[in-house]
Order: sequence, then C-alpha cells, then structure tokens
Amino acid sequence: MSRPISLAPHPLPLLQRAAARDLLQLVLVAGIGAMLAATLLTGTLDLYVNGVLKPLVVFSLGVLALQALALGLSPAAPAACALDGCAHGHPARRLTPRRLLSLGALALPIVLGLLVPPQVLGSAAIAGRDISAVPTPAPVVQTASSFDMNQAYEPAGDEPDPLKRNVLQWRRLISGTRDPLKSFSGQPVSLIGFVYHAPTDGPDRFTIARYIIRCCVADAVPLGLPVQSAEARTLKPDTWIHVQGTFGAGSANGQPALVILPQRIEPTQQPSTPYINGLT
Repeated sequence: MSRPISLAPHPLPLLQRAAARDLLQLVLVAGIGAMLAATLLTGTLDLYVNGVLKPLVVFSLGVLALQALALGLSPAAPAACALDGCAHGHPARRLTPRRLLSLGALALPIVLGLLVPPQVLGSAAIAGRDISAVPTPAPVVQTASSFDMNQAYEPAGDEPDPLKRNVLQWRRLISGTRDPLKSFSGQPVSLIGFVYHAPTDGPDRFTIARYIIRCCVADAVPLGLPVQSAEARTLKPDTWIHVQGTFGAGSANGQPALVILPQRIEPTQQPSTPYINGLT
C-alpha cells in the first residue's frame, strides 16, 4: 500500500534557515558592540559625542554584551516550531518583513561605520555663514542675528589667564561686554583652531574657528573669532593653526570691530579632542 505524499514543507530546512537568521542577529549585535568599543578605545568616539557622555557609551556596551549573550545562550526551538502555528509558545521564526526590517536596522550602523570614515567637522559644515561677528563698540541689544553663545550653550568655565582661554571662553566674554574694543584691545591671545574663510572676510582677514558640542555632532555649533593678517589669503581652509597676538581695532561691514592682530601664525596638529565641550 503506497504512502500518501505530503505537500507540507519539511521542518528541517526551515529550522536551519531560522537558526541561520538567529546567528545573523547575534553577529549583527556583536558587530555593533565591537565597533562601539573600537571607537572608545581608539579615541574616535570624541568625533561623534561629547566626552562627558562616555559613561553612557560604556553602559550601552554592557547592554549590547548582555543581549549578545542572551542570543547566544537561547535554547533552540523544536523542529516543528520552524513552521507556522507553533503550539509551544515560541515566536514565529519565518523571515517576515518585520523581522527583515529589524535585521536591516541592526546592519545599517555597521555598514555606515565601514563605509564612512570618521571625520572632524570643518568649513563645509558651516555653509558660508559668518561665525566671527562680535558686538560693535556701540551698545548692542542681542538679537537672533547677533549670535550670543550664552543663549546657545552653557559657557565654558571661567579662565583668568587670557593665554589659556579658548574660542568659546573669549566669545563669552566679548558677547557680554558693551564695549569690546575698549575692554579687550591690547590683551594677549593664544588660540588653536581651524581656518575658515567667511564670505564677509576680505583678502586680509580670516576666521579662526572651533565647534562647540553639548551632546553629539548633530548639535555642533561653529564659533570663531576674526583674525586680521596679510597671510589670510595664503591659508587653506580647515588648516589647523596656532595664533598668537593681541586684540585690536579692525572693521566688520564698515563698522569698528574687535579683531585679533596676530604676531605669529603657525600650523599645528589637530587636537585629540577637536570639539569644545559646551557643557562645562
């Protein structure tokens, strides 16, 4: 007597495909954790987030490790569970569009991490804005067009030594002074930043710039101070330089303005943490 021919799919190939999908999910979770750990160990994490958030990144690594461990130690479901209509309470294991979307979401950061090398924000991200505008000697009421870092970010900590102040600390002082020319002319300044040529900069002027971040590069704000020098036209954008000199009188849009009058402009290495912490 001949046996009836069953048209139902054999559970073993389906189970093998389900196990392969589970293994792929484990590899993707472990891969995200490995890439995150690599950015932490190599220091490239500072190109993405504020350094004060590193404890949260370490916590995220722990969560990913636990998730990978749970996936690796989860018991295999019975062969019959590879089919639809499992009666054992196991979740469906077919490659549904929802599961495919989940796997794609896990794979996306790995693909981007491999294809897009880490880069420091530079002139291109400023998009032609004038980031070196400072208040004129006349009393100024701050408006949306007169940028004030006190409104955008918590300022950097006070620094009494003018030679140790960064761009943010100087801008904080300048923005809070009614007469910057009178208050700061002749004061020494020593700054490290990258070269930015604003559309309003003439042939003898450029901007020394830095980015300020509170959380990550998504909220980065460019900030700069004007430098008046005959060397301006010879400096390439995004070149990191060390400027030493004093503040003095210059002009911006036909009005008197505070500018840096450099005594020395030297190329320098990009800082290991190129962004200024806007939370301090």
